Amino acid sequence: MKSYLLLAAGFATVGLLAEGCVSGDNVGGTAGQNGNTGSGGHVGNTGSGGGSSFGSGGSSFGAGGFTGGGQGGFISGGQGGAVGGGVGGTTGGGTAGSGVSGCPRSVPDIDNFDETGRGGPPTGGYFNLNCAMGSWYTYSDGTATVTPAAMVAFTSDMPGHGGTGYAAHISGSNFTNYGVGLGVNLNSSGTTIKSIDASAYSGFTFWIMGTATSSRGAGMIRVSVPTTASSSAANGGTCTVGGTVTYCDGHFGKVIAVPSAWTQVTVKWSDLTIDSGAGGGPTFSPATVIGFHWQAEAAAAQVGPPAVPAVAASINVWVDDLAFTP
Repeated sequence: MKSYLLLAAGFATVGLLAEGCVSGDNVGGTAGQNGNTGSGGHVGNTGSGGGSSFGSGGSSFGAGGFTGGGQGGFISGGQGGAVGGGVGGTTGGGTAGSGVSGCPRSVPDIDNFDETGRGGPPTGGYFNLNCAMGSWYTYSDGTATVTPAAMVAFTSDMPGHGGTGYAAHISGSNFTNYGVGLGVNLNSSGTTIKSIDASAYSGFTFWIMGTATSSRGAGMIRVSVPTTASSSAANGGTCTVGGTVTYCDGHFGKVIAVPSAWTQVTVKWSDLTIDSGAGGGPTFSPATVIGFHWQAEAAAAQVGPPAVPAVAASINVWVDDLAFTP
């Protein structure tokens, strides 16, 4: 069944947030102002910081800022901030940031919604992945109402996996065209959507709970992986309709059961199959992954024999702790 990724979902806000690096992953500090007075030391010299705040430079090193890297001290480089890595001072080089990983990214974790500086629900849809901005969103066929609403900035919900923090949460019922879904782009900024190379991994994993009704069966949804080949140009891809391709944005995926309690699900690239008639060709390429979808699909009635009744789609699903698997 066809699935759609709505390009405009909150991207204007993404572009504004990109400069502030609203995220829990590290990015390198960028050139900034001269150091402020350090604790018990002299005024910091030529180190630099980035993001929304600056560390202060002392005679030995600058302390990390909340988002930007610490400014360089007179002797040593600035230490990493909560998000950004430190940048070199007059004499010494800057040290790594104190967050999960440096830049470029060296860990499989994608998003757990709980990093320092994430900001909770107002900025719950945005994160940094390997120095690029990612974004969560909802999409639907427009025949009913989805929460959070499509085409606006996504807001996370609580509690997340483990009973604390935040998670992605989507709800809505009685969608009668193609259905409703939750999506995430792994490399988007403004209205530009790009892919990432995930060929170093064998698949992805996430924690999920909730309920769903779809044409795939009671409690079933389809988890899919948009790639460059299967996505339309508006959604960051190269797919065009023609020949054996009857529509784009129908992606490689796997049907899963939605558990009623938090459960970890792992999907391997080898588990994925393409939607019938959709773009993307006969093979799946993890080197051009755009993102992920969790969709409850609807189906129109079919005249028999045997007659098949229409199936409306409903979803009330939570997703948390998304990561690639080795």
